[in-house]
Amino acid sequence: MKIRFIYITIVLFGLTKIQAQEILTLEEAVKIALENNYEIRISKNDLTIDKTNVSVGYAGMLPKVAANVVDNNNIQNTTQTRSDGTTTTLDNAKNNSITYGVGLDWTVFDGFRMFARYDQLKALQKLGKPNSN
Repeated sequence: MKIRFIYITIVLFGLTKIQAQEILTLEEAVKIALENNYEIRISKNDLTIDKTNVSVGYAGMLPKVAANVVDNNNIQNTTQTRSDGTTTTLDNAKNNSITYGVGLDWTVFDGFRMFARYDQLKALQKLGKPNSN
């Protein structure tokens, strides 16, 4: 009985049309590998970062401006008893306050450090570029 079942199964699978995988050429395999290689993607991103970092602002030659805004909203329930015995009660008392400010920081001269930093950023960009040979 088991042999018949196995035989019928083999015959049924043999009669069905089985499709093989597509043939993958060497060029296609290399192309897929290069497109999906994370090291190559990371090095491309590093090169983009190096190109972006070469600027006078990143080297510290430009002023830095900072702004901040703080908005505080409070709701309080308060009971106050005075020295004469009267009591004052406030439910859901609202308190709103806004604080804001702007700051400017600019180093006019730092012993040529900003120029050395700019040259360092240019050198890092050159090191990150792939060889064109």
